[in-house]
Amino acid sequence: NFTCPVQTVPDFLAGSLSDEKRLPTSSYRLGVKSARLDTLYPTDITASIKDALREFGRMKGASFIGDEALLHGAETRTSSPVVIIRDRETLESTSIRGLYPAGEG
Repeated sequence: NFTCPVQTVPDFLAGSLSDEKRLPTSSYRLGVKSARLDTLYPTDITASIKDALREFGRMKGASFIGDEALLHGAETRTSSPVVIIRDRETLESTSIRGLYPAGEG
């Protein structure tokens, strides 16, 4: 299934599992499930993320570390061996008229 693991920022900072019944709403449409995201990465990476969240939390008017702040599980990226040949001048696809590929690579 595509349920996303989540943890509130306060629980991430404290190293505790978020209460499933008290999770804030998420815009992720396929559902969320409480998980220990603080154990997902090596400890030095987790420590850096915690430091950054605390710094963000010090910003005036910011709510990065409040009870409604919800971290979603790690995003992964994949690649595809698709190559789209472009016209050198217009950058339009040479095989699909009106297609201007962007963002790959």
